[in-house]
Amino acid sequence: MNPTTGTVTVTTTTLPVGSDPITASYGGDTNDNPATGSTTQTVTRATPTVTLTSSANPSAVNQSVTFTASLPSGATGTVTFTSGSTLLGASTITGGAATISTSTLPTGTDPITATYNGDINYNSATATLNQSVGKNTPILPPPVVTSSNLPLNTPEAITETVPTGVTGTVTFSDGTIPLGSAIIVNGVATLTVPSLPLGVDSITAATSGDVNNNPATSPPTLVMVGKTATVITLTSSTNPSAISQTITFSAGVHSGATGLVTFFDGPTTLGTGVVNTSGVATLSTSTLTIGSHPITASYGGDSSYIPSTSSVLVQVISKIPTVVTITASTPAQLIKTGITFTANVTASSPNATGTVAFMDGTTVLGTTTLSSNGGVAVSLSTNANAALLTSNLAMGSHQIIAVYSGDGSFAPSMSAPANDVVEDFTNTNSGPASQNIFPGATSNYNFNLAPVSVPTFLDDVTLTVTGLPPGSTYTLTPSTVAAGSGVTGVLLSVQTSSSLSAQNHPLRDTPNKRNELSIAVGMLGLLGLGTIRKLRNKMPRTLALSLIALGSLLPIAALSGCAGGYFTLTPTTYTVTVTGIEGTVQHAATATLIVQ
Repeated sequence: MNPTTGTVTVTTTTLPVGSDPITASYGGDTNDNPATGSTTQTVTRATPTVTLTSSANPSAVNQSVTFTASLPSGATGTVTFTSGSTLLGASTITGGAATISTSTLPTGTDPITATYNGDINYNSATATLNQSVGKNTPILPPPVVTSSNLPLNTPEAITETVPTGVTGTVTFSDGTIPLGSAIIVNGVATLTVPSLPLGVDSITAATSGDVNNNPATSPPTLVMVGKTATVITLTSSTNPSAISQTITFSAGVHSGATGLVTFFDGPTTLGTGVVNTSGVATLSTSTLTIGSHPITASYGGDSSYIPSTSSVLVQVISKIPTVVTITASTPAQLIKTGITFTANVTASSPNATGTVAFMDGTTVLGTTTLSSNGGVAVSLSTNANAALLTSNLAMGSHQIIAVYSGDGSFAPSMSAPANDVVEDFTNTNSGPASQNIFPGATSNYNFNLAPVSVPTFLDDVTLTVTGLPPGSTYTLTPSTVAAGSGVTGVLLSVQTSSSLSAQNHPLRDTPNKRNELSIAVGMLGLLGLGTIRKLRNKMPRTLALSLIALGSLLPIAALSGCAGGYFTLTPTTYTVTVTGIEGTVQHAATATLIVQ
């Protein structure tokens, strides 16, 4: 309390909006009693002052700009930011300020408004500013090229990467000379030029500008362009090749190159070829000798291409290839008969010389010199041709080959085999080995003829029979085994003569008087039988029977020799032979015939 004025003053800023009852209470003192006083204070909302500022004004298109709305301390709520009629966004007031950032403002003058939406203590309020947004001038990097050291007449790809948002076209230039333009696609423009001038080329890229971006030009990229290095590719039309054969060597230089290529065989010059429009030079020759030749091609260069030499191509000149064929006069023959093998040597050039060896497996059958026409024929016979044979062709299958030795110009070769089969056959008695018959009887024998090494006979097999008893006849079924037949059974039927008889002869080492006695005893027995027959009724029965038996035995004994008889019966044995004849080959089989 001011004792002079008797007043008390209190200042406050915290009264809430509305009608506030205010009371003042005096506590009294020694002279005055306590007392109170009251009043009503009306508090209304204040209208704040909003201040709007920009972080960058003017700004460039796509540049991020932050707008700040400043309000009195204690203001709460939000601030809404707009660009003309476009809502930029809303921001909550913090520490007496609300901010928003954007990079989407269009070029030109953009009216920015910050509207404070008010709170319990403050009315709404606004602030504005004009934001000037200009086109962006992009910063371009130097172009990227395929190679900064480029041979002449070599294509070059040039690429420019532009900042985000830049559209339109990019024009590429070599110094002040435009090279061409390319459309920007996904931030990249690329141009490929077929070549750049010889020397140092300063390559730049310039954008055309668009609604948001000013035109801009990049720093240069330097490209050094020199003569084109060449790599010679040397090829041969035929490698290896035969002597005297024409060979064409081709040297690939570079498309667009001109001039000459010189071809060398070691240090020896073979000749030159002109580089054609395809960049290739050729040389043909047929004079290389047998052996290996180191061939190179040397290019002399021109105004755009550097001289160079190829790597070595080893050209092999070989002997002339040959082919040997062999033929046989027959694919099969009988054992111990001859066959002619003919060998022919063929080649791309005439006059092959040398020898041909005929081989049966690893066995040399013979060797013969080629005739002037390149052919040779040699007869190989098993009839001991010592000049050509080392062994006879044995029974069985053979594969005969002809081996050509070759000579100074012609290569050796070996034929495919000529198949040859040497055949034989067998003749066997397939039935009983021996049979006994009486004169006039018939006997049958079985024989089996079978080819060996082949399934059928090559020629007809004729059959003959020898060794039969005198006067006998026979039949053979079949009488001939036909060529082409397989294993064949043959039936031999022998009919003996009825005039055949056993041989009667005296017993060996027996005197003639004894023989006469035997006859006499036999006759006596016969006479005794006659007498007993006449007198049998007068004799006792027992005696008569005894005398009859004795009389019967005496002639039998005389005839059989038991009592010194006159003859004996001896069987006759014959060896019957059946012979099969095929060409010059014969095989026989036998059977035994015994005539009783």
